Amino acid sequence: SGTEAAKQMAEAPSKIESMRKWVVDHKLRAVGCLWLSGISSSIAFNWSRPNMKTSVKLIHAKRGSCRCLFLQVFRFQIYLCHLC
Repeated sequence: SGTEAAKQMAEAPSKIESMRKWVVDHKLRAVGCLWLSGISSSIAFNWSRPNMKTSVKLIHAKRGSCRCLFLQVFRFQIYLCHLC
């Protein structure tokens, strides 16, 4: 009934807590996923610019993904600090 459901919800970890635990347990994988998504989107953006050489597109994509990764990790660290 209602009290049993409430008890199960109280005992089960929340979705955010589960995600936080996964990231703590798999830090390298989480950073790799962030980096991969950043470089993929950066390459896709740079490939839409027709007047650039391929080497310049790749250099810009790498620089953009590093910047994106740094900002995402920094923002996630702030988020984790607020949860504690």
